[in-house]
Amino acid sequence: MKNIIIIIICLQITIPFVVEGCFRIPVLVSHFLHHNNHHEKIDFSHFVAEHYSEKHHDENHDEHENLPFHKHCDYSFNQTLVINFEIIELKFYRNVIFKEPKKIAFKQNCFQSNVSINIWKPPKIS
Repeated sequence: MKNIIIIIICLQITIPFVVEGCFRIPVLVSHFLHHNNHHEKIDFSHFVAEHYSEKHHDENHDEHENLPFHKHCDYSFNQTLVINFEIIELKFYRNVIFKEPKKIAFKQNCFQSNVSINIWKPPKIS
């Protein structure tokens, strides 16, 4: 209930004619039933077109002023707050360039010295 009241108050602050029009919907229904009972029987879409189009009929003009969403008021002093909830996902990638190491040609016959080969052998026990 608390959330509904908060929503109604927020709507009244931002768009005042919406809440006022919603509270007048029973007047619209009773006027539609009045048309069906006392005048010609029409469906709801024709009723709305007859009362809300530019060529609406002006009979019972006082009663038509009480219909919801029917008043032409200037609500230009109100400012509407629009909140844009957009999630932006940024992905950063490292620019890594893998370079293949230079290959050195190694041939056993390049090293003829016995000293360099014998250095790495374990000592002999006699």
